[in-house]
Amino acid sequence: MDSLMRSLQLGANTCFLERIGLVYNKYTFDQHGLQLGDIQRIDKHNWAFSQKICRLKFYNYLKLLQSCGDTHQEKTLGTELYLKICAYYINIFLLMTLDLQNIIVLASKMSFFFHLWKLWLKHGDCAMIGNP
Repeated sequence: MDSLMRSLQLGANTCFLERIGLVYNKYTFDQHGLQLGDIQRIDKHNWAFSQKICRLKFYNYLKLLQSCGDTHQEKTLGTELYLKICAYYINIFLLMTLDLQNIIVLASKMSFFFHLWKLWLKHGDCAMIGNP
């Protein structure tokens, strides 16, 4: 997900990095904590950006895009799912307060997700790829 134009198909849902820009434009810095350089993706190895978008606070604002009362509602489920899996990965390695049982639970969730995704890519309706 290093390009605004690239999409990632997660079953029937699509993940777009562009939706992160929508949160940046709709809400204030105090709410989401993103900066313009984060959205422009000048540094594609920006670890701080990855941590910011995987926080629960940002995730909730992304979810609000889907349920807001505007005439244009975003379908953000794919992006939410992608960010949640990334957050699990980050938490497994960097969250020092997790005990071994919770690490195993997060790793199991990630493994289960990737197995389902692989099955969908192999046996699912891949004709919808590229048609968000």
